[in-house]
Amino acid sequence: MMRRLTRRLLAIVFLLTLAATATLRYLPVEADGAGNLIVTIHPGRIGSPGGDSILADVDPERGGIVTFVGYINVEQWVEIDAQYAVVDLEAEIEGWPVTEIPLLVVTKSQSTIPFSLSIMIPPRSMTSGMDYTKTLTVSGSWEYVPESNSGQVSPVTFFVYIKQYYEYSVRCKQPYIQTSPGGEFDIDLEITNTGNGEDEVTVDIERRSTMESNGWAFVFETTKFELAHGQKKVVPVHIATPKKWEGWRNNIVVLTFTVASEQASQTGAVVEGAVYSVYIRQRGVSLPGFEVPVILLGMLLVFILSSKRRRK
Repeated sequence: MMRRLTRRLLAIVFLLTLAATATLRYLPVEADGAGNLIVTIHPGRIGSPGGDSILADVDPERGGIVTFVGYINVEQWVEIDAQYAVVDLEAEIEGWPVTEIPLLVVTKSQSTIPFSLSIMIPPRSMTSGMDYTKTLTVSGSWEYVPESNSGQVSPVTFFVYIKQYYEYSVRCKQPYIQTSPGGEFDIDLEITNTGNGEDEVTVDIERRSTMESNGWAFVFETTKFELAHGQKKVVPVHIATPKKWEGWRNNIVVLTFTVASEQASQTGAVVEGAVYSVYIRQRGVSLPGFEVPVILLGMLLVFILSSKRRRK
């Protein structure tokens, strides 16, 4: 009887020992920091690491969206056959919306996991410079499931650079002018840099050489200058119309001014320049080759009229 009882007691102790050993195998071990995960954030795709910066396009009116791709690498300090870990990442960039990153599930067989996020760039964001470069920070936490051991993921920062776009506004206080044969006048072009960075601007007239060969003359105060973001510059232009017309004329000539980026052409950027039109009404009569006789005839008429008044 005693032997049977002793055997039962030994069997119970043995089963309890096995159960305790199995439980300890899957629980995170606290000694010397064991039981923690080391989660490292990397840019790029798995197998194709990326750099620490992102280059983004932005539209003046619609803004832009840039996608950041990365992955995490997890080192497990204990076996987790009977459990898994969840990594919760979050991204933040000052003043800009960022999409949420779905939870990443880590198992013993999958310790490298990709993730992505999108950054919404507001319209008219400034091009990158010392004061305008944005910093994206990705950080997070991890937790064992079903166990409760948890920890933090070391934050990693990346730089977001905004490409420059080129845009201008052009206006003139006198967009419509009437002149006679050989008339001269001045106009002031008001050019504003509405792009997102400093620019070097050039201004000219379409078909200028053709118009000059037909008797027009254009004198610019300057045709190339620098403009900071939002800066305005007034460019005076002196214009002389042809002196010799063929008889009576009453029509409108359109002067089309072009504004382009010298800086963009130097860097190879594809940019659509701005155009602005000034309308010149040519009204009057010209008698080519008869200018001197007409003047003499006018003087003679004045002399005759004055002589008649004296006789009276």
